[in-house]
Amino acid sequence: KMPGTVCRIKPIPQLIAEFVGELYVDGVENSPEPPSPPVSPPHVSPSFPPMPPLSPPHSPRPPQSPLPPAPPGLWPLPHSLKSGMIRGSCRPTVASHGSFDEIFGISELECQQRCESNAMAFCVAFEHSQHGLADSVCELHKDPVRQVYKMPGTVCRIKPLPHLIAKFVGELYVDNVANSPEPPSPPRQPPQPPLFPSLSTAIATATVSSTNATI
Repeated sequence: KMPGTVCRIKPIPQLIAEFVGELYVDGVENSPEPPSPPVSPPHVSPSFPPMPPLSPPHSPRPPQSPLPPAPPGLWPLPHSLKSGMIRGSCRPTVASHGSFDEIFGISELECQQRCESNAMAFCVAFEHSQHGLADSVCELHKDPVRQVYKMPGTVCRIKPLPHLIAKFVGELYVDNVANSPEPPSPPRQPPQPPLFPSLSTAIATATVSSTNATI
């Protein structure tokens, strides 16, 4: 302490940490210098990225929208839960096109009208392939359609009757055709007996008798 005198330390942490207190005259020679306290590094508060906002609870999935309607005047395309609406070729069986009549050069709507007409009462579905009107092909199918094989530029439409729609099972995959078992062979028919057995026996007997008489 000294009257009229002040001492100011530069405000730096390591310099402030060196200051130990007031100096007494009696203890200048005999008192040991106190150890300097360890300098602690400046405290730096860790920075964390802002937490994302809590996501709202999952809302239930909206109900699936109904299938879009068919173009005006046309029957809807066949569909399944797995594949949805399917465009392609009609297949009454796994490996067969079935039986059908062909008409060339008419539109898809005209093809359906032919299938609907009373003159084509056998028609249960139609297939239409469109590659330009001149190259269009209409097939009037006589066998109920069970599957559709995907094919570009081709549609298969089943006559909208409950018993025909119920027979449709879904899309036909190539693996189904390759791995499907062959149909069993029909049972063999027993051999036909000879015609007129009594006549052939009589001719043979007459021949033997004629030979004996000659001898």
